[in-house]
Amino acid sequence: MAAPLKRRTRAIYTGFAAGLAMIALIAAISFTGRWPEDMSREGTPLVGILNIPAKNIERITLEAGGDKTVFERRGAHLWRSNGADLGAAIAGHIDLGLRLLNVSSPLRVLDEPEYSREKLAEFGLASPRLRLELFQSTGAPTEVIFGENTPTQTTQFARLTGQPQIYLLSRYVGTEWQLALDMLKRAWPSETAAAHAALPAALFLLPVSLESIGATEIVSGGNLVRFERDPDGVWFHHTGQHTHAMGGYVHKADPKFAPAIDAELKALEQANIERIIALHPDKDSLSQYGLEHPPLILLLYTPDSSRPVARVEFGAFTEDHAHRYVRVAEQDAVATVAPAEATPLANLLRIAEVSKCSLVSPLSPQSGQRPC
Repeated sequence: MAAPLKRRTRAIYTGFAAGLAMIALIAAISFTGRWPEDMSREGTPLVGILNIPAKNIERITLEAGGDKTVFERRGAHLWRSNGADLGAAIAGHIDLGLRLLNVSSPLRVLDEPEYSREKLAEFGLASPRLRLELFQSTGAPTEVIFGENTPTQTTQFARLTGQPQIYLLSRYVGTEWQLALDMLKRAWPSETAAAHAALPAALFLLPVSLESIGATEIVSGGNLVRFERDPDGVWFHHTGQHTHAMGGYVHKADPKFAPAIDAELKALEQANIERIIALHPDKDSLSQYGLEHPPLILLLYTPDSSRPVARVEFGAFTEDHAHRYVRVAEQDAVATVAPAEATPLANLLRIAEVSKCSLVSPLSPQSGQRPC
């Protein structure tokens, strides 16, 4: 009995270590935009569901919600869509998505005898969330489809079209493709920015929607406030304003504060910019916009990322106080917004303060004063 127990324990720790290693890898690539220099790309064993080197993929068709988007390789780490070169942020998610298909081992593989035709629909593979067609210079394309998440929301069903196996992959593999598509839809037009002209249509301030976001942080006055989603997808203030489920440390949102948090984040998601001021600003130019040391910073994270996938900095007001400068790292640009677009952040900070106060003792035992 001791031997099987040891093997099971070793397997658990091995899987845990592998998971930590992959999270660290994603963080490194997200932060630097490059594969770590001390890790050989060619020497890394291909243990994922795809056995095609990422550099060999020349074109990708991504289908989601009935819409098709085509990405074309323009060189190492360079991609184009709809005739326009993509920014480094979007290209980075495409590169990482390809790499993860090659190196992310399935947590489970179901062979044909282990599932029925009805299970394909249950797994979301009959009408997949995402469909990828990967084209090389020669030969037929390879098609990868992503289905539903499992009830734990940490893994996702996937399949290579034409092969019988169904794979259970870590959710972050499919998330990279969702981020690439989402960022493309919300990207700012560079030709408009170069002309410093008023934008013909509303452009979103946030470079990503909240669909793939699992946590957000606000840095203000040297303090950091963090909001996260609980297992049901409901938002809560991570420090203080939540409860723990019975039998474990699963965070559960407080229904008293969750609707207000959700409303402010949705308002922020719909915030627009007014005008693009500068593309690819250098450090020396940031001071004139109050962005050298921004007083207010918003960071967005996916549930599986230890590094932010989006960063928005709020700087100084214009001289007439009618506009405020912002810098969006993923767009690599400075723009202006109406001052009211930062109101949801101020409201979220107030909600965090109120929720924290609601959990402390009404009277401080040291001074007899109310702490809030």
